[in-house]
Amino acid sequence: MRPITAMTALIFALISASTAAFAQEPYRCKVGGQMVIQDSPCKIAGPSGATPAPRAAEAAEQPPAAQGRNDLQERLARDKAYLDERAKLRQKTEAQEQIQQCDANASALQAEIDYVSSSRGPDYKPNLAGLAAMQLDEERRQTRIAGLQSQVTAKRHECDQLRAAFDRQYRK
Repeated sequence: MRPITAMTALIFALISASTAAFAQEPYRCKVGGQMVIQDSPCKIAGPSGATPAPRAAEAAEQPPAAQGRNDLQERLARDKAYLDERAKLRQKTEAQEQIQQCDANASALQAEIDYVSSSRGPDYKPNLAGLAAMQLDEERRQTRIAGLQSQVTAKRHECDQLRAAFDRQYRK
């Protein structure tokens, strides 16, 4: 005969637990003056005389499988509430990070404007032949600055909308 290993004991315990978890509580009914146990709900007192068994007495004497089922349902409800709370916290954190990223992008655009604005160095002395090229470069630089300024304005507006949505949702 082989000795029982830990793996065999674990398999046996899992099979026993799964059988107990799926066990259904029987219904106790009075039919014709006799107590009858059946797997479907009792009929309310009618022509056959069947009446449901008192549930208060059954609640006091719940079998371990029913108590385990109730404990499991309570645990699942607590776990669900915990996970829901974590999901809300994650959404709030992601919204805050999105606002911070938006602000960082707006700051980066503003830094680029500052760089382009100052890119015309003080030692820039064009000759007469390069005057037209210098004017063209200046127009390009001004166009670039105007484009960046409109991007900054749009990005700041987007950040303001994100903040307003955050305030509506989390600071009620």
